[in-house]
Amino acid sequence: MSDSMGADLDGIPWGRPHWLVFASTSAGFLLWGLITSLGYIIYPEFHDPAYIALVAAMPLLGDVVLSRLSDVFVGRKRAFIATMSLYAAGSIIVALDVLYASMNIALFLVGYALATFAVEGEVPVSLAFIAEVAPSTRRERALILATNFDNVGAALAAAIAFLAYGSTSSYSAEALSIVGAALAALAAVAVIRSMIPESVRWLRAKGRAADAAAEESRMGVPRSASPAKSVEPTVGFLGRYSFLAALGISQYLTYGLMAFVVADYFFSGESLNLVVLVANAAAALAGAAASLVAERIGSVRFALLSYGGGLIAMAPIVAWALYFPVTWAFYPLLALNMAFSEFAWATRIVYEPALFPTERRAFMVGLVRVVPIAAYSASAYLTSSMSEAAFLAYNAALWALGAAASTAWRFLGYDVSMAPLELTGSPPSRPGLALDEPHDASHEREDRSYHESPEDRERDYRIYQEQRIAGPGPSRILRLGYREPDAPHREHRDREHEPCREEQELDGPHRRQKYHQREVRQPQQERQHAESESYRAHVESEPLRQGAFVSYLILLMLSRAAPRYAVRQPRRQGPGPRREERVRNSGQERPRGDPGRPGPR
Repeated sequence: MSDSMGADLDGIPWGRPHWLVFASTSAGFLLWGLITSLGYIIYPEFHDPAYIALVAAMPLLGDVVLSRLSDVFVGRKRAFIATMSLYAAGSIIVALDVLYASMNIALFLVGYALATFAVEGEVPVSLAFIAEVAPSTRRERALILATNFDNVGAALAAAIAFLAYGSTSSYSAEALSIVGAALAALAAVAVIRSMIPESVRWLRAKGRAADAAAEESRMGVPRSASPAKSVEPTVGFLGRYSFLAALGISQYLTYGLMAFVVADYFFSGESLNLVVLVANAAAALAGAAASLVAERIGSVRFALLSYGGGLIAMAPIVAWALYFPVTWAFYPLLALNMAFSEFAWATRIVYEPALFPTERRAFMVGLVRVVPIAAYSASAYLTSSMSEAAFLAYNAALWALGAAASTAWRFLGYDVSMAPLELTGSPPSRPGLALDEPHDASHEREDRSYHESPEDRERDYRIYQEQRIAGPGPSRILRLGYREPDAPHREHRDREHEPCREEQELDGPHRRQKYHQREVRQPQQERQHAESESYRAHVESEPLRQGAFVSYLILLMLSRAAPRYAVRQPRRQGPGPRREERVRNSGQERPRGDPGRPGPR
């Protein structure tokens, strides 16, 4: 897709179609926060670290399956309809379990798995959808504000649970209240999603010109493209995937461990709900400011600020666990850390949909998210035997990973803020070299065929053909490593040639150059077409192959490390001394039947 085809979409003023997509994705993230929080809030009902690990792993399948379906078959709008139906069914199963099965763990996990499969699978589709619809000048703001409703939903779930548990002391009442709120929000989502448009960029990528033209007229796409920010990608798809996977591991694990798991392992009763409420309320407030900061300083410096600030904010929390473990002092430190976690989340959602092409955008975002979700599931189980200080130090190490990745991107990557998706998601443009010439930087500096007009390239091609007939000789084309029109710049020329007809050596001031004149067996146009189709298929499959390879390596390392650290130490009877001190200082009593979290070992 040409840059102008994307620039006309970026020139549309913000209007009703944009508001509908923004409202639909925001409501989806609100439901995501409500439903995913449910599994952690009722953890004391089951009180088993294996339950936490299972809850954390449930979204894996949805990220890959639903995003792939959206890219290949159903598009963005119909994927929204499918996910909405699935998490409605899952929520109803959970409600029936609470009402008629007395919180049966198997039935609860079936309903929860179906709901999280849908809401988590909707995340990459939502990021791709709003990035493709929003104008480039407002893309960062729309992405950050829409996804911030996840924090609003999680804070709302914690507030509902806090009130329900405070009045009934029942985790079943908590679950039923949260599911009721989710079903009520679902009714509004169904109305909004019946009116949203389809992504014009996705329709164009799939070759559905008639449908794309109909959506363009509905959205009011201008005929002339507006000027857009120019950006040149400098990192290949493997480097982009590795960068996003590192950011995802750092942010996803630190947010989940500090906002949910720390509450399950080290708190109970109303304190558990209060930790979740404080963490997500702080993240929601920070999300409102993150969009303004990201637009002002750019995506590269925003990434450094987010992950570097998160690493620094962990220092006082570790000191709290070591020297001053009082409950009330934990809440402001947690709020500060969650603010930087929201900034880090904003960094991820700005980069993830922008670094991949439209035809595979949702699937690649889902594939990126597989790595942190798998690592989070393993970490949720392995950290269950850690002391508070070790648990927090582990989070600091995760923040350091994100800070290192952001620093590397500062020197090797590029800024995607307010740039067209057709540019930010394209392969890096590197001029090719002639087949028989050694690599030299001067060839890349002098090769202007990427920037010439089609007329200039046709003229150079005629000169090239004339020199082939006339015999070898020094020429501008051979000096610059000329490529034939539309030939893939990463592919070598077809080696199916007849024997060399003539060879000549030229004495140069620094080296001797050799080049050959060959006769091509097949017609020139057919060979160019075959090379172009081969290169196009190679480029389209490159992100999938690289992403799958990196995911395999990371999951392999996690599987090798899990047996080493999963040896559980025997639990001590009763809560540890620090837990008792916090309970006394907070004036709370542990609910009957809750054995509490074992002390540091």
